[in-house]
Amino acid sequence: MICFTAVDQFFSTNHRFNLRQMCTLKLGRYFAFIFMVFAIIHGIVMGSSYDIQPTMGCLLSNHVWIQYSTFFYYPILVGFLPVAIASLFSILAYHNVRRIVRRQLPIVRRKLDKQITAMVLMRVIAF
Repeated sequence: MICFTAVDQFFSTNHRFNLRQMCTLKLGRYFAFIFMVFAIIHGIVMGSSYDIQPTMGCLLSNHVWIQYSTFFYYPILVGFLPVAIASLFSILAYHNVRRIVRRQLPIVRRKLDKQITAMVLMRVIAF
């Protein structure tokens, strides 16, 4: 979800009106729902491939799922991809806010954009 906040911040601070207009609450709810459905289905399918071993506890029994979790799920989906997406879009949002400062916008709007972008950037760094 932190990735979605970084992407949303990038779109909401973009200088192009059509990209800012895409950033709506309805679209955010839609993407959050799709993400949760995907995560639930993925968890059910992956969880069904575990076996309970008396000595070791729960272990993956299917060789395909072992390969998937070892080489794709943990290193890419859980490790690298969220950090890369959140970092990239946070940096892009930061550049958008710096561009907003140079444009003729109301001071209140500029301050709010800077504050929200700083909050998202700190959340990504703490992530």
